[in-house]
Amino acid sequence: MREVNVSTFLWRRFRTMGSRRGEAPAPSLADAEDKQMLALVEALLRSRQELLGAVPTCSLAQYREIVRHLPRPSEAQIDDFVQFVSEDHSWYKKLPLLPPGERFQFFLDPLAGFTRLIQPAARVEALERKVPGGNWTFTTEEYRSRFGHLACDRAAGIRLVDLGHGPHGEYGECDIFCAADSAYRIPVEISEIGSAEVTAVIHPLTARVWVWYRFLPEFAGRSWPSETGDDSTLQQIREICARARRFTDEISEELDALLLPERRRLHSQMRDAIRRMLDRI
Repeated sequence: MREVNVSTFLWRRFRTMGSRRGEAPAPSLADAEDKQMLALVEALLRSRQELLGAVPTCSLAQYREIVRHLPRPSEAQIDDFVQFVSEDHSWYKKLPLLPPGERFQFFLDPLAGFTRLIQPAARVEALERKVPGGNWTFTTEEYRSRFGHLACDRAAGIRLVDLGHGPHGEYGECDIFCAADSAYRIPVEISEIGSAEVTAVIHPLTARVWVWYRFLPEFAGRSWPSETGDDSTLQQIREICARARRFTDEISEELDALLLPERRRLHSQMRDAIRRMLDRI
C-alpha cells in the first residue's frame, strides 16, 4: 500500500530551503521525477473524485440512528482531538495565514481510527491500524482511547492510498462516515452546525519567520481578526520579518507570542463546533 500526501508533493514547487533571501528556488515540476509523481497524483485525484462522487448523503434521522450507540467523547478527548487536528498536517503551508480560512467539519464516525478505503458503489474496506507508521501517528486502539469516534473533514490536507490493484480514496479526511460496509456523506445539518473556519495559525510551526516572509504577500488586502488584534499585529509581524538576517526552522518566541491569542481563539471555535455537533445528535 502506498500513501501519497498530495499537498506535500505540490508544496515542493514552492518551498525554498535556503537560509538566505534570494537563493535558488526548489526544483520545478519539469523534473522527470516530478512529472512521474504528478501523473500519479492526478490519477489518484481523478479516482478519488469518482469514488467519492458516488457516495450518497445521509439524512439526519438515519445518522442519529447509526451513531446513537457511540459514546459521547469526553472533554479531554475533545481537547486532544482539537490539538491533534491542528498538528496532523503541516497547515502552515496548506491553509491561508489570514481569514477567510478553510472550513473544518467535525462529526462522529463508527470507524474513526481505521484506514477506510472507498470502493465503487460507495462500498468500504476498513483496515485496522495495528502499528503506527507512514502518515498515521496512532494505532486504531490508541486513536479510540484518545479521541473516541471523533472525525474531521479537513480536505486541505488530502492523503490518498494507491493499492496494487488500483487507487482508492481514503475517506478519513473528508465528510464521509461508514455504516456496516457502506459509505455515506454526513447530513447537511451536521455539516453546518459542526463546522469551524480555521487558518494556518492553528499549527505551532506557523510561528517561524520564513513562513510569514514567504507567504504573507499572497494575502494582501486581508486583515487580522479583530477578536485577537488588528492590523497593528500584522505590522509587528512584518517588522519581525524585516529584521531577520537568516531564515531557519526555529520557532520565533516573539512571533509565537503574537500568534498565541489567535491560535487559542481558533482552537476554542473548533471545540465549540464539536460540542454543537454532539448536542445535535
